[in-house]
Amino acid sequence: MDGVSLLTLVIVGLLAGIVRGLVGWLKSSKKEDFDCKKFGRTLVLSAVLGAILGLYWVGDPKSLFATVFLGDVVIEDVLKGFVRSK
Repeated sequence: MDGVSLLTLVIVGLLAGIVRGLVGWLKSSKKEDFDCKKFGRTLVLSAVLGAILGLYWVGDPKSLFATVFLGDVVIEDVLKGFVRSK
């Protein structure tokens, strides 16, 4: 972790989640309204990913931001695929 606190990791994860949530909403804003529940779910997922990945794998906050953003995209798209297929 190299001197980066757990709080910092969670904050980086939350920031990645905020950006991810806003980008996702802007991409679909013509089709649907802003959904606070989806946005909140993205923030929680990103904060947890930030803490876990920061503690055990990615030490640099910039790399952590990119990794959490990408991880959130992958996880949410995989979950969407499972939900749509049922």
